[in-house]
Amino acid sequence: MAINTKEMNIYARSGDKVKYLAENGHDDQLIDANKFLEKGMVYTVDKTIVYGWHTDVYLREFPGKAFNSVHFEDYP
Repeated sequence: MAINTKEMNIYARSGDKVKYLAENGHDDQLIDANKFLEKGMVYTVDKTIVYGWHTDVYLREFPGKAFNSVHFEDYP
């Protein structure tokens, strides 16, 4: 498990943009995310759900699919 030095706002609003880093988190999460996302690509946040130990990010491009927030950084 890598340590994230870049990060996204876990309280991102619908419509905010994030860039997929293709790093950080557990290996199984990365394997799953890489099936859908491309490193360096920018995606649109639909919503986030903040839990005690992690945050799920839902993207407009993949309705109903949750990703770990540590896989992303904010995109201006």
